[in-house]
Amino acid sequence: MLAAGLISGVTAFIIYRPHLQRALRRLTMWLMETSMKPIEQNMDEHSTSILADSPSGKQNFNANIPTPQNTSPNLNQTMLISQSSASNSETDESTTSSDEEEVPSNKISLKSSVFPGDLPEEGKELLKNLENYSIFTETVTYQPKSDRNNTDQTVYCKNLFLKDRKGKFYFFICREESNVLLRQLKYKLKAHRNFSFASPIEVEENLHVLPGCITPFVFLSETVSRDIPVAIARDLILEKRLNFHPLHADFATRISFGHLLKLFGHLKRKLIIIDV
Repeated sequence: MLAAGLISGVTAFIIYRPHLQRALRRLTMWLMETSMKPIEQNMDEHSTSILADSPSGKQNFNANIPTPQNTSPNLNQTMLISQSSASNSETDESTTSSDEEEVPSNKISLKSSVFPGDLPEEGKELLKNLENYSIFTETVTYQPKSDRNNTDQTVYCKNLFLKDRKGKFYFFICREESNVLLRQLKYKLKAHRNFSFASPIEVEENLHVLPGCITPFVFLSETVSRDIPVAIARDLILEKRLNFHPLHADFATRISFGHLLKLFGHLKRKLIIIDV
């Protein structure tokens, strides 16, 4: 008899299962509607109170949204590099890193370029070319790192001229003391396999300067290939005095990042920003 009862119960469940499911759904919906009514009532009361307090009779949904602040333009990240430093220092696959320097308060504000009288004619011609773009600079005698005093609120840069395994060249600008790991840099610049430093002959053939005089000012020459990507370390963006050789290793020309960007804009060359 027990078996017969179980069989009858199972049979009845199968027959009436659709009806039971519909009844269960209705019960669930009724419980949800009942539980939501107090919440909706509270929301209606709160909305009425907001509308009453608003001078225009409507809630200002943008009142608590902060106004976006102006930010620095996002510049594309990619490739780069060049092998000399404005300090004539030898570069290995990895150099020494340092914390980001304080943004100096002094800024170049000149109406004409300032330079020593013994600056070679080629350097003077370079400064005249910069003045054609309303870029006025200050050129001083280059001081080795060991001879600089702490009051010199300028940043000395090194310029790396590199090539990848396919023979493509890259120009990269960073702080003199920055730690540059070429293995990491190749990924950021999407270079083909590993980087190596361009040889002295390759520097002269492509940039038309000696290896110890590599500088971004070489791109003023139309003879420098436009296929060479130029990049700069992001931590130099706010610096107001960057030191580069004016085509001669015995001198340093000071220019702000803004003016460097302005120069590349006039030359219709892209300056790529990357993190190092």
